[in-house]
Amino acid sequence: MGTAPGTGSLTVPAGTLPETGRWYFRLTPDSGSPLVVADRSLGIGSARNFRDIGGYRTTDGHWVRSGLVYRSNKLDSLTDAEQQRLLSQHLTLDVDLRNAMERHDDPDRLPAGVT
Repeated sequence: MGTAPGTGSLTVPAGTLPETGRWYFRLTPDSGSPLVVADRSLGIGSARNFRDIGGYRTTDGHWVRSGLVYRSNKLDSLTDAEQQRLLSQHLTLDVDLRNAMERHDDPDRLPAGVT
């Protein structure tokens, strides 16, 4: 647990968090509802810009939940380790918005169980 009086930032000292694939933080303001946030990048090197879209504020004042929806460019070069990283985030569905030729030329390489 940490506090940061009104600064809008909190620094967590190195070595104080357990080893894990991803850390989530619950931010509790003095007033209003708390927000769970995480680093948006999953560090997937072969899928440029693969990131969580959680944490963005909606037009009605709510927050997009972290760990539910991700976006990236093509997933044709995922390594076995990167596929496992996706599975560790409970990824189950791939919605490929590229055109038919792009999908044909560079089909996504997905872990078993992802439709």
